[in-house]
Amino acid sequence: MASGFRFRKKIKLLPGVDLNISKTGFSFSIGPDKAHITTGTHGTTLYFNLPGSGAYYQKKIGGKNKDTENGDKAEDALKVGFTDRLTTPPPELSLLDALRELNDGNTEKAFEHARQEPRNADGAFLAGYLALRLGHYQDAIEYLNEALRKREELGKTFEKYKLEFGVGLPITEEINVQLTPTENSILIALAETYRQMEMPEAAIEVLIDLHQRDPEDLIVRLSLAELLDERYPDAQQAQQQIVQLAEGVHNESPIHAALMYYRGM
Repeated sequence: MASGFRFRKKIKLLPGVDLNISKTGFSFSIGPDKAHITTGTHGTTLYFNLPGSGAYYQKKIGGKNKDTENGDKAEDALKVGFTDRLTTPPPELSLLDALRELNDGNTEKAFEHARQEPRNADGAFLAGYLALRLGHYQDAIEYLNEALRKREELGKTFEKYKLEFGVGLPITEEINVQLTPTENSILIALAETYRQMEMPEAAIEVLIDLHQRDPEDLIVRLSLAELLDERYPDAQQAQQQIVQLAEGVHNESPIHAALMYYRGM
């Protein structure tokens, strides 16, 4: 999906073994939630949650990858490609240092590293997300907009170091979405920032723009429906718009069910 959103359903098979179902196919996961190996239709991936941050990163590996043969820990995998600090450009170095701090569960320190070099698009994306998570909303707006200005460079630093990175953002009390460094993901984060700042009109404006770009994006439709209902509970026009947002939706997932709930209300 172009917006960078990832949806996954996990079914527990045995202790430490899960079956994952996503739009791109089936896969099996082996290992604890913090660090596990997933193998499926798109190959094998080392997947690590970054404790206390709501973020994750993953690294694709081959069948004969030395990392897996040697049983490297998650912390070791994060250091792959990071060895020569003297020749690493400062914007990239700040981003990598931020990831290390996240891996250790130090969200505040990670934010301090990420914000040092907002010239890097991925660093600005991470700094904006962490600022939102920490409640530094003005900083979040600044860094997310900086990432937008550098939208053509998003994801390139992570790709350079062969990492895929995403962050978790709650859309409702029960539904979280994984955001990767893309323009649409940044706009979703901006809308949530405006919402936290009690600026619902600004958040609605961003979501309407996103909905016009991709009318089929269920996350945007759900976010917009919830915000419209929250902001205009008695406005007939807003409530009619919520019904339109839920048109053609059937009970196929928690996201579909949430949209059906708002239509029913």
